[in-house]
Amino acid sequence: MSTYATKTHSSAAMAAKPLHSTNLSNTSSPLPSLIDFGSTACSSDFLSEKLARYQQQQPESNNGPTSMDVDCSPSPMTSSRLYQHCHHHSSNSNVNTPPLLPNCWNWNIVRSLEADAGREHVMMMNKIACACLVQQKKEEAKRSFALSLLELQKYAPLVSEQRSGNAVALLQNSVASKQQKVQAEPNRSLYIYQRESYDEGMYMYSTPLAVTATQSRIRMEATLLYNLGQAHLQNLEHEEAKELFQLALQVLENEYMAADVVDTDIVSPFLIRHNLGNCCYRLGENDAAIGHYQAALQMSVQAASNVGTSTTLMATANSRQRLLDLAASYNCVAVLRFHQSHPSEPSDTALDYLQVALASYTSVLGSTSNNNSSSNANNADSCCTKEVATVLSNIGRVYFLRADYEKALELFQRSLAIRQWVLEAHSVDIATAMFNVGQTHHRCGNLEAAMTYYRGFLETAQVQLGTEHRDFAAGLVLLSDVHRERKEFSTAQILLKQAIQCGRAALGQSHPDLALIFNNLGSLSYELRQYDEALEYYVECVTIQSEFLEPHHPHIVISLLNVAQIHKQKGDYATAFKVYREVYNIHLDTFGPDSMEVATTLSSMALMKYLIKDYRVSLNFYEEALRVHRANQSSNSTHDMDIAATLNSIGLVRFKMDDFDHAKDAFLECLDIRKRILGADHRDIAVMWYNLATIYLEKGEDQTAMKLYSESLRVERRALGEKHPEISLTLQHLGQMHQERGELEKAVEYFQEALEIERMVMAQHGADAQKERDATMASICKLLNLIGNIHLMLGCVDQMMACFEEACQCGQHNGEGLIIAGHNFYGLSRLHPPCAPLA
Repeated sequence: MSTYATKTHSSAAMAAKPLHSTNLSNTSSPLPSLIDFGSTACSSDFLSEKLARYQQQQPESNNGPTSMDVDCSPSPMTSSRLYQHCHHHSSNSNVNTPPLLPNCWNWNIVRSLEADAGREHVMMMNKIACACLVQQKKEEAKRSFALSLLELQKYAPLVSEQRSGNAVALLQNSVASKQQKVQAEPNRSLYIYQRESYDEGMYMYSTPLAVTATQSRIRMEATLLYNLGQAHLQNLEHEEAKELFQLALQVLENEYMAADVVDTDIVSPFLIRHNLGNCCYRLGENDAAIGHYQAALQMSVQAASNVGTSTTLMATANSRQRLLDLAASYNCVAVLRFHQSHPSEPSDTALDYLQVALASYTSVLGSTSNNNSSSNANNADSCCTKEVATVLSNIGRVYFLRADYEKALELFQRSLAIRQWVLEAHSVDIATAMFNVGQTHHRCGNLEAAMTYYRGFLETAQVQLGTEHRDFAAGLVLLSDVHRERKEFSTAQILLKQAIQCGRAALGQSHPDLALIFNNLGSLSYELRQYDEALEYYVECVTIQSEFLEPHHPHIVISLLNVAQIHKQKGDYATAFKVYREVYNIHLDTFGPDSMEVATTLSSMALMKYLIKDYRVSLNFYEEALRVHRANQSSNSTHDMDIAATLNSIGLVRFKMDDFDHAKDAFLECLDIRKRILGADHRDIAVMWYNLATIYLEKGEDQTAMKLYSESLRVERRALGEKHPEISLTLQHLGQMHQERGELEKAVEYFQEALEIERMVMAQHGADAQKERDATMASICKLLNLIGNIHLMLGCVDQMMACFEEACQCGQHNGEGLIIAGHNFYGLSRLHPPCAPLA
């Protein structure tokens, strides 16, 4: 998100990347619908009853499973139907003794019949599990899928068990009840945390698959592992899901099919790779994720090239499906390339891949649209599907980070329009699209539009996501930024404090996102001159950052500099010096003693010592800073300006030490550098003329001082304008010099002009700027006193009394006393004859 005064972090932050949208249903696959369970209205309860009736046809057996209670031991099951034909029960026989069979029976036939009965049982249990998953009964689905695999294990060892000794334990854990399992603590530091359900197009294949009678046993096992992985994935158990998908992929290696076959109706390496990539992405393992998605992309490219792309072939469901697979794969790889690239320079590959994905989607989905679609693949507005809206949003994010806000806004608005057309009114997809549109308007300076969309996002997010969500907090932060830019500081502060509460509820007491919010609160409080609150917020920001970042991280340094700045503003220069010393040590370790960072911090330390009047130590720091600046001097004018600023500071310190000659030398060298770089009429040149004039004044060279003050005034008027507040001080010095020379009328002119400027400044101060108002009032009181004394010297009683009366009124508010020149009226009359009659 945005950066703010005093000093802010560049990053990362909460945000600087726009949000993507979400599909809470997890059924966004452009592939065929869920498997046919015999009836589209079929439910898990109906299938459970069907399985129970099937089992009632079988006599009880110690080895026979029930629908939801299966013995997890690997003992073989004897077919119930086989018992009906050939079981001759003996009262003396053990229940586990194999039945007596006619001699004509072959035991291979028996085993085959047993396997057929078990296969039918597994198929039914898989149907139950699939129905549970569709109805969001995820725990029941996991249990049923796992029981199906354990049932399959009774007839032969599982291939996955041979591949991994942890396979059976993983299945048994899935059978265990939810209460018995300890849920892993989520990794809140990941970008994807609390954004698992957002639709970047990364989870396009969420449909569980059917187990059929014609499948080989290996493919049946792979299908059940895949379905169990889907149940864990939809339950946000990404580690378990990843392990199951990996087992499914290993099992398929024993199957006869080629590894690059793409089929979305049955379990295939393509489907497994996509889901593995999604698991890794949500675990923050982006390198592994992109490896899986790249493998899936290669498969889909090969499959698409095999079916061809002619208009005749486009009419076939197979060729259309291959293009949808291709679009999904390109989008997934692009999203990961986007996240892997530098925040300010998104990958060109990401944009290229997203354009291919958009073209593929619109060419297929647009051809079946009810609208009059264009043949142009990029004319996505004619294809109102959520897949197209997702890719448009992803492309918009690339342009947003490239600061091409006009293009990003167009894409986000198109995405929003499609989602408003195809989704429910309060879908989170629509909310996040509004967030993106609002953020882009914000960057374009359209504050009213930004506020409208931010509020729309928050209204829906509060219902769909809840207030204890990181992106609800992010929306509050951005809305506060708008109010801050509109100078509505009180509202902005309230929103940021609310964001802290929401962020802590979502992310815990310490999280990088919270550090950013505390930084914004500190910055806003500093701007409002609420220094105590600002200090508290910045210290909290540093505390959080120290938990997540290296001690020398730039963000920590910036926060420490903000803390030091507040101590400086509060007048606690000693504490500020200690903080600057801490920053100095970090810069010294990180960049070395001759770095520009060290020079800058040395200057800050020197200033603190100057302000506490420790001039000798201050001079030492400034001279070391000057040495480092000269060591880094180059043709770069920036370095020369740093040298000039340090020379000016050295001149001021030496002036305070009454070392006027060395102070003058430093000022003159600074003046030469600045005139060469800035020209003769820059405001900084006026400052140098003023400093030099003060040196000559202190040395008693009044004539030279007068000329330099006049030159300073000329440059100030030219650079700043006739009535700029900074001119007032120069006018006062000139007035005092003319007064001391006895040129009273000229002195009054300068004092009157300075008074006019101070009155103008007072009128511009807001009611909350009390400290500045007091300082300006004191200056007005002083000028009135000076003018009144001159009128006294001139014998202008009425003007004198008016000035003294107003000065007394000002002084009552500020504790300023009135100083009247000439208590000895005889001496006054001798020095200033015009006032003799009054004396």
